[in-house]
Amino acid sequence: MPVYRHRQPLPAGRLWAVTSYFNPCGYRRRTSNYRIFRRHLQIPVLTVELSFNGRYELSPGDADVLVQLCAGDVMWQKERLFNVGIAALPESCDRVALLDCDLVFESDDWPAAANAALDRHAVIQPFTTSRELARDAWPGPITAANSSLTCDSLAYGLARGSTTPDVMLAPDKRVLGSMCGMAWALHRSILERHGVYDACVIGGGDGALASGTVGNMGQFADYLLFNARRRDHFYAWAEPFHADVGGDIGYCAGTVGHLWHGDIKDRRYRERRMGFAEFDFDPAVDTGLDTSGAWRWATDKPAMHAFVRDYFSLRMEDGAAAA
Repeated sequence: MPVYRHRQPLPAGRLWAVTSYFNPCGYRRRTSNYRIFRRHLQIPVLTVELSFNGRYELSPGDADVLVQLCAGDVMWQKERLFNVGIAALPESCDRVALLDCDLVFESDDWPAAANAALDRHAVIQPFTTSRELARDAWPGPITAANSSLTCDSLAYGLARGSTTPDVMLAPDKRVLGSMCGMAWALHRSILERHGVYDACVIGGGDGALASGTVGNMGQFADYLLFNARRRDHFYAWAEPFHADVGGDIGYCAGTVGHLWHGDIKDRRYRERRMGFAEFDFDPAVDTGLDTSGAWRWATDKPAMHAFVRDYFSLRMEDGAAAA
């Protein structure tokens, strides 16, 4: 069962961050990046940590609320842990920032700007520009010179006409026209009604949230090579979510830096989606929830399980020399 650790007294802010932490390969960068993220975050944070081996890497001081789970199988659990965290938020919170735990906002004023944007929109991205920081860039400035890739946020690109929902996904992140990941913020009531789509077990859940917001669910399903069962499972979440938010997406001005955790090429975006499609994954059959709320495998498909497990080591998040 989950273990809940609360800082006392709890902060009373209405905007809280929810993030997830799981580290099946024991990468040092994941831990150090998390602590940089936590140190520079300007709002209270609820973190859900999942351990696959019974050893936790975070301590109570690493979050305002720390939820620790010890169960599940090795797969992409980020959105599943988001949903666990959303259910554990304090009553004072009515707005939620869903954040990767390896990013840094350039401006300390982003929470006020995010709240102002949420006064006008159902869903926002709390940045206009994202930068993939180079290996030794931090703690330097979050500039293009210190980055390997710079993108507009999807919401900003849509607003200024530099992208459209039809082209927001690209098979190669190096030519991506807009950023669908890293940080989103929504009204808590929306998340309580729908949660986030959490069955992208080898990654891609940010794209699910983006496509559910703007309404191009078919393109997203095609991009990830969904079979009919995966498509139906995704649509069962995405269609009610989209009907609720009505494509109402906004942004607030600012830059966010993505702390280095391996080379982008080693995230293997193309290889993972194409390789995983060969296993004919059915989320309604092949996965189930354990007693902690984490995903576990529910069918005997050892080749699929090994493919997903090996993906994490292939990412080489500490760099090739450290692998």
